[in-house]
Amino acid sequence: MGKFWEGVGGKLADRWATVAGPALLFWLGGLLAWAHHAGGLHRLSTPTDWLNGQTILTQIAVVLTALLAVLASGMLVDRLTFPTLRLLEGYWPGWTTRCAAGWCNISETEPPPRTPTGKNSPPKC
Repeated sequence: MGKFWEGVGGKLADRWATVAGPALLFWLGGLLAWAHHAGGLHRLSTPTDWLNGQTILTQIAVVLTALLAVLASGMLVDRLTFPTLRLLEGYWPGWTTRCAAGWCNISETEPPPRTPTGKNSPPKC
């Protein structure tokens, strides 16, 4: 039974590293940027001193909360990457084209003309 749990633990650690690795780097970069702005890395001594003064249960809870926040943000970014890339590529949802048609005074039932009306005529939008 010990081999089973070792295999499960190894796969779980691999999946966690895959999802949370980029998010962890992002949050560590943000933490370093905040510390630099606040006066240097010695600014981090206040939260760590507070954490050292807490009970072991509180320390575990704080560390687990931080890890879960990193994991949640990593999962959120992982889920939103493909839809965001689709939007940036120009594949807009259908409701946006209907809104754009309304903003440009173009009727959905009347297609725009295929040939230009004049040599220097501006587009309708």
